[in-house]
Amino acid sequence: MKKMGGVMRKIVLFMRTNVVYKTALLIAAFVFPISVINYFMNTNSATPCFEYMWIGTYSVLFIWISFKRIWVKGVLTAINLCFFMGVMFFFLMGGSEIIPGMILKALLPFVKNPWI
Repeated sequence: MKKMGGVMRKIVLFMRTNVVYKTALLIAAFVFPISVINYFMNTNSATPCFEYMWIGTYSVLFIWISFKRIWVKGVLTAINLCFFMGVMFFFLMGGSEIIPGMILKALLPFVKNPWI
């Protein structure tokens, strides 16, 4: 962290010290698991759980940057990874093209996905 510029240092300091930002990250980390539960429990679910995969991916990424405690990082990463793999395993019945489709949807949600 010593070689970072002044602006980057301020951004990282904000991410590590602001309570409102950390609370929003914790809430965002549970959006994808809750959407998956809603998708499988509610048969009339209007939005598929694929639309929220990017929130789970990027919230975990920012949690790894923002939090210092390794157990918080590990628990939230494990929860999101379990739901990600569960959805992938469930939709593998439709074909193996779901694997690159889910990865693409998790990393670049605005790109039109030919697989999903």
